[in-house]
Amino acid sequence: MNYFEFIKYNNRTIEELREYFQVNFSKYYDLWYDGYWSSKFTGVGMAVALYLTGYIHNKKPKYIVEYGSGVTTLIMSTILKDLDYGGSIISFEDNKKYHTLGKNSGFYTNSDVYLVDVKIEDNQTCYYNHDMNLLKGVDFVLDDGPDIAKYKCNASTNMVKLKEHFNTNFSFLIDGRIQQQRYYKSLFGDKVESSWIGIDKTKEFKREDGYKCGIGTI
Repeated sequence: MNYFEFIKYNNRTIEELREYFQVNFSKYYDLWYDGYWSSKFTGVGMAVALYLTGYIHNKKPKYIVEYGSGVTTLIMSTILKDLDYGGSIISFEDNKKYHTLGKNSGFYTNSDVYLVDVKIEDNQTCYYNHDMNLLKGVDFVLDDGPDIAKYKCNASTNMVKLKEHFNTNFSFLIDGRIQQQRYYKSLFGDKVESSWIGIDKTKEFKREDGYKCGIGTI
């Protein structure tokens, strides 16, 4: 079954999601599992890792931009290398500790990950201060940084800046970050959806299984 059909009604138990991940994308399930449980690097919920895997396999975005590196960097760059359709990923990170750990752990082998500063704006939003010329385009964004609580900001605005710079539509996933989801809903309305990305929230699950994310196209 097509991944997006599989998660369409948000009625899947964690066991069903895990089985789908293992049966259809076993290599990337293992990368997620090892990255979440075995390394000291930052990880994401299983349903999020599955969404990224299913999205790239189905949609084949050419230009992926990631804000906040981690095990997702390794998963997405490995998929791009395996599928070999010409897709690329550029990631930005502000945490020097995580950047060093990710580099030394081999998580950045197939991708470009830049350590950059975070700038705080007058309206208490913030953004990764990176050179837009590093990017050839944008088709999909994983928004998982910076940590707005750490910087005491209301939201991060990098996707707004991408939209203004490229003047094109792109899809995205906001990894949890409920306040961030609310901010983008205030700007783009129904184009931003809060989704359990397949999880039946009435059944038992844990943080490492997944959580509500923001998805859409702006």
